[in-house]
Amino acid sequence: AAEPHVGLGVAQYAWATSPLRRAADFVNQQQIVAMIRGETPRYKRGDADLFARLRDFDQAYNAYADFQYQMERFWCLRWFTQENVSDVTALWVKDDLVRIDGLPLAVRVAGLPEMQPGERVRLQVARIDELALEIEFRVLGKAETA
Repeated sequence: AAEPHVGLGVAQYAWATSPLRRAADFVNQQQIVAMIRGETPRYKRGDADLFARLRDFDQAYNAYADFQYQMERFWCLRWFTQENVSDVTALWVKDDLVRIDGLPLAVRVAGLPEMQPGERVRLQVARIDELALEIEFRVLGKAETA
């Protein structure tokens, strides 16, 4: 069932595995099924080929995840410029981390007031560097609650 996810700032969230992650799961399943059937598993304990495949998988998965993160961050920053947005509200997540309302963008903001879970803060864009994928905000104060 879909439930709220505070970290993502969405009311409903359902977890699903990615196709890349399923590839590693498939290798694990092959090993388990072979053992249950009394067959020789494809990979022996400490098998160098298995570790090489897992390493290659991790490298590909991390490269994909990094690309996805950078692409999403770029388009979030571009949105501020295209829409000429200077002020936003954000949900406080923890410490100096906030999630910008209406965007899949979490940022660290210096100088936040003391915040409680569920509280929002008003922010003003101070600087955007799309090439470096950086955005800085000034704190305007806590957002009024409805």
